[in-house]
Amino acid sequence: MKLLLPSLHLLNSHRRKLCNKENFSLVERVHLNIQKSLYPKSYSSRKSSMRNDEENMVIRNKYKLNIIVVSDKKEEGKNVLFDKVKSQVDGEKFVVYNLSSQALEKSSSWMTGCRAIIMQKEVENALLQESIEQFQNSGGLVICATDKERLVEQLALFSSKETEEWQDSLASIFSQGFLYSDPDTVNLLNCDRILARKKNNVLTQGKVDLILAGDGSCDTVEKANESKEFFHLEDFSDKANFNVEKYLARLETKTLGRNIISLPSVSSSMNVVSGLPLVDGLVIVPDRQTAGEGRGGNRWISPEGCAMCTLQLHLTLGRGIGRTPSLLQHVVGLAVIKALGDDLDIRLKWPNDIYYKKEAKLGGVVVNSSMFSSNLIINIGCGLNLSNQKPTLSVNQLRREAGLSEVSREQYLAATLNYLEDFLRRFDDGRAQEVIQEYHKVWLHTNQQVEIHDGVCGAEPQPVRILGLDEYGYLLVQDQHGRQFSVHDDGNSFDMLNGLIRPKFS
Repeated sequence: MKLLLPSLHLLNSHRRKLCNKENFSLVERVHLNIQKSLYPKSYSSRKSSMRNDEENMVIRNKYKLNIIVVSDKKEEGKNVLFDKVKSQVDGEKFVVYNLSSQALEKSSSWMTGCRAIIMQKEVENALLQESIEQFQNSGGLVICATDKERLVEQLALFSSKETEEWQDSLASIFSQGFLYSDPDTVNLLNCDRILARKKNNVLTQGKVDLILAGDGSCDTVEKANESKEFFHLEDFSDKANFNVEKYLARLETKTLGRNIISLPSVSSSMNVVSGLPLVDGLVIVPDRQTAGEGRGGNRWISPEGCAMCTLQLHLTLGRGIGRTPSLLQHVVGLAVIKALGDDLDIRLKWPNDIYYKKEAKLGGVVVNSSMFSSNLIINIGCGLNLSNQKPTLSVNQLRREAGLSEVSREQYLAATLNYLEDFLRRFDDGRAQEVIQEYHKVWLHTNQQVEIHDGVCGAEPQPVRILGLDEYGYLLVQDQHGRQFSVHDDGNSFDMLNGLIRPKFS
């Protein structure tokens, strides 16, 4: 590929048209600085003449600085990073090129006129690393696409768009993520069903693409959907905010949580498990969510400090909790309460909320299900205000006020999964009532008096007393005449604390 690199020769041929350096834009001054560093003697001999020029001309229309995207593009693929950067960079100021790492190793001529180089991944080749360091020392920018925050921050300088617009446009560029798969379990790296679905090291889900290349090599994605999120998964390291060693030290399960993916930021962890099934017990742990999912299609923005996760379960219909999967949201809520201990008065509000006393909501559970072959695939989303200060109270804030030590995210998640797997085992063993009894000990509604509103025009509300959960997780109530029947909530309009419910069946 022949590169059109701005040179001092071109600069000199039009120097009479240049304005004073003081009137140049930031980009124009950077251009001159690069020329000065590359050709100090030539620049010095021409500086006086340039300052005496009378005509002004916007240099960026004649001499475009170069931005190089480094990726080893393959013919059958589409380079998402290159295409996205090129579409967003101000073409009046910069030219974006795509070069392979091999091309950069062979020659240093690419440094001439180059303002920034964007790497798809960290540089491992020693020779290339030396060239990159030389480029940095001369004032060039080196950006790794796995560090999305820095990528957005730096490249916004080269865009004609607003910062928010630029940030949104990079949503589909690869983000870094971290993967741990227990080698003694069926996992994302050895499952035949998963391996058969991978193409060019990419596992395509409904709304998210996971790049599972163990060597970090994946620069192309075929027919990339512009609306998708892409996560390049590598082994856990110090770069991850989630301490996987601390987590594994407390994890006592055989299946749940033995495959774990940590993501710095994602729209919703539920999107990662959308589409075809992954593996039983897989947990997705984001540091933050921008569009978390709640009941009834509600969206929740979850800042750092929230303990969020999505768990995928593969259940057999008619076996264990697979007989009554509607109970799962209650069992997960119970596992959360047990994991937090009894130091604080944290309770469950039916059907799926986690409360501090009756005063403040701390979190909740949402469950989605689908059928795949003979299995019931359950995706469980759980969010808890663990350490964040906003938008409401958090568990560790309450613990500090009570003089208690804080609970880490790793400790909380491992304990929750330990309890949940134990509860599911009891269902398998025919001991479901043990779990339901424990649930009744920590919920807010035993003997609560509520009114049933059946929605019939002119019908009088019917007062009832709550007895507990029925076998499906609905409320079992008793009316004034001693009749017992089950009821359920009416979506997001009900208020259990104030006693608004309606019948499901009688």
